[in-house]
Amino acid sequence: MIISWTFYFLGLIQQNPSIFHARILTNKYQVGFAEIMLGVLGNFIAGIAFASIIIILLKYAGIDYAIMKGASIGIINAMLQYYVLARLFHNPSLLTQDIASIIHVYIVYILWGALVAYISSRYFQLETS
Repeated sequence: MIISWTFYFLGLIQQNPSIFHARILTNKYQVGFAEIMLGVLGNFIAGIAFASIIIILLKYAGIDYAIMKGASIGIINAMLQYYVLARLFHNPSLLTQDIASIIHVYIVYILWGALVAYISSRYFQLETS
């Protein structure tokens, strides 16, 4: 979230994942502070859910190539966001108009997935069952 908000405030992207989630959850394009806080919470919960999926994957599939497995889940997360969730909005083209924001989400989510997998495989006791 720190990277996304920094890029947003620097004007490098037009929409970060928290604003995206706020727009999806409220079905409004113009969102205020309360809606953005809802989007931040939704983004945080989604991050925890996908981190849990990465940990479960590493637990049952093993920690070999953990970074690649985490990055793959990150790609799936980004694809889910733009291919599925965006279609729930009343006008999906509003949410997917900025290519820099879309590229940013893919890069950041890949890095996030790889980082979660690295930390999990390095510091957790993940024995395959």
